[in-house]
Amino acid sequence: MAECNRIQLVRSGRYMGTYGNEIADHLAKQYSSPPLIGPEPALGMSTKAARGVIKCWTSRKHNEHWESIHG
Repeated sequence: MAECNRIQLVRSGRYMGTYGNEIADHLAKQYSSPPLIGPEPALGMSTKAARGVIKCWTSRKHNEHWESIHG
């Protein structure tokens, strides 16, 4: 869009009733969640949360292995 038009971004505290904002809001919501490709069900998770879960799991597995060693 910017190749053929001049675009100016303006921050507005209140957008209800402003020309085009309702349409832009609808389109943003519609296209911000692309369809999931893969097995269902899916759960959205942040990278930080995923890393925390993986770190906890690997720590637990490490401790289980350490405690199972005899000698």
